[in-house]
Amino acid sequence: MLKVDIQNSFGGFQLNARFTADAGVTALFGRSGAGKSTILSAIAGLIKPDQGRIELDGACLFDRGLNIDLAAHKRGLAMVFQNDHLFPHMDVKSNLLYGQWAGGRKAAIDFDHVVHILGLDPLLDRKPGKLSGGEKQRVSIGRAVLSDPKLLLLDEPLASLDVERRRRLVSFFQTIRSEFKIPMIFVSHDPDDVIELSDHMVLIEQGQIIQQGSVPEVFASQTMQNILGEQGEGVVIDGEIESFDPSYQLANVRLKSDADESSHLLLHVKQADIGRSLRMFIRARDVAIALTRPVGMSLQNCLPVSIFAIEQVSAAHMNITCDCDGQVLRARITRKSCDELGLELGAKVFALIKSVALA
Repeated sequence: MLKVDIQNSFGGFQLNARFTADAGVTALFGRSGAGKSTILSAIAGLIKPDQGRIELDGACLFDRGLNIDLAAHKRGLAMVFQNDHLFPHMDVKSNLLYGQWAGGRKAAIDFDHVVHILGLDPLLDRKPGKLSGGEKQRVSIGRAVLSDPKLLLLDEPLASLDVERRRRLVSFFQTIRSEFKIPMIFVSHDPDDVIELSDHMVLIEQGQIIQQGSVPEVFASQTMQNILGEQGEGVVIDGEIESFDPSYQLANVRLKSDADESSHLLLHVKQADIGRSLRMFIRARDVAIALTRPVGMSLQNCLPVSIFAIEQVSAAHMNITCDCDGQVLRARITRKSCDELGLELGAKVFALIKSVALA
């Protein structure tokens, strides 16, 4: 487990970061300039905070009061930057082998396995100057993984990539998470990256930790909704594929719930693995509210929910926040519709979902 409790000031900016990160992937999320990369640099040992303590698996990496500041190369961490930091005079294979040498635990992670997973086999003899941006990032990731780090630090590694290269790298990170079980701290200001890659989330605003918790919990907060804005406002819901109809390319997804009976969503996918976990992003503007279960309509996703918050967000619109088997669902409807339906706190209604984005 990583424990961070640091304070730092520079150029009038005050950073006050206190959070914990366990196994899996923890996202540090916030607008540009919030302090995310500064926190990552402090964990890596690249900067020295004014005050505080950083601890990893019970070992102290930094403590200002005790005058402890372990050198970066002795912390057992690996960092992947937004821009590659490969050695230009070395070919890809030599850059990767440097990661093994730097880690000092050559037998811990198999070289050929990492090369295969990242698709680096045809690139081993090339120099970095002959690689594309996405290829360089894959090599940087491979070098970091081969150092067998106790913690992998990722500083917006997807930010400078086009859509296709970003999609491939997301897939590689997901494989690394499942294959090697290396804990990761992932810095991003892109909600899609967080939804796809992260298990936990730390929300940062102007150098302050606003909230931390699971990705669905933090996305459901009002602060996160404000960051997403009116067009992007929505929630994250977790589920599991229960069955698949290949003739219609429809997956039946059971929403995660503590209740004996769970709600289900039908999703259009080309193929599906039964039992696979899914994370879904549902925008508030894609959710409608009905008092009774509709019949004779094309929308097939209709979830029974109960209303626990009603908020007027403009002269014309209302936000309706609902409980769906313990998960949060949010709908943005017109104020006129809210009045005509007579919606009130505690009401049992139905949420009609127009579209779902899959992570």
